[in-house]
Amino acid sequence: MSKKKTPNAYEHLRGKLLKGEIRPGMRLGNRKLAQEIGVSYTPVREALSRLISEGFVEHIKGVGAYVHMPDAREIDELLSIREVLESHAVAEAIRHITPEQFKILDSVCSEWLAVLRANRTFQLKPEQLDRWIHLDQLFHETLILAAKNRRLTKFMRDQRLLEKVFGSLRLETAGGTKTVSDFSTVSWPKIWRQHAALVGAIRRRNVKAARYWISAQVADSKKQFEAFFKYKFEVDRQGGDGESTLEAVRRYSRP
Repeated sequence: MSKKKTPNAYEHLRGKLLKGEIRPGMRLGNRKLAQEIGVSYTPVREALSRLISEGFVEHIKGVGAYVHMPDAREIDELLSIREVLESHAVAEAIRHITPEQFKILDSVCSEWLAVLRANRTFQLKPEQLDRWIHLDQLFHETLILAAKNRRLTKFMRDQRLLEKVFGSLRLETAGGTKTVSDFSTVSWPKIWRQHAALVGAIRRRNVKAARYWISAQVADSKKQFEAFFKYKFEVDRQGGDGESTLEAVRRYSRP
């Protein structure tokens, strides 16, 4: 008879971050999490400490733990690191990529193109959007693995998860909820073209071109976050209700 596997608090919380079930600014209570996962407080505290060290969670003395909410500068730094790491990864991938990995990259681009041809207005349904995001993760995961560098793979996975978590930032205003994705100026066809061009550059073993397309993708992400934070700044400046609970706690917890 097999023993029931003990829940892993760290993997549970990391999974919730990946799925967007807990977002920046949300409070993480030990008691509630322990009950939810089915473990004692100790594994939860250990998991939160690990997530704090990785940058996903922050602890405010006397208040508790919250999913970390970055500012504009931190996002810019994160994306700049992504550009450096992914540019190196694509250069290594050109040297080591396998035919099987090329098939995955080609299949992702083909499926994206099929979605676009079926939606001439480019208004994706929720299930199509979920699939698109999954394919994007598969594309970049394949690219990272093709570099054949275990340390780089770990760094890139953590970095991309941070970017995904921070991408779920929300701003509650009198006019409704605004998310980072609301400020994207990149069309779905452009995303497909960028990735298809990147695959072409890798196939031609053109490192310079491949790095160019990586930089183009990062630049678009930076513009999206910049627009979000600019809007947030204007809301705060005009006295709007753009401040999150976490931001208020930070302000009142300062010595």
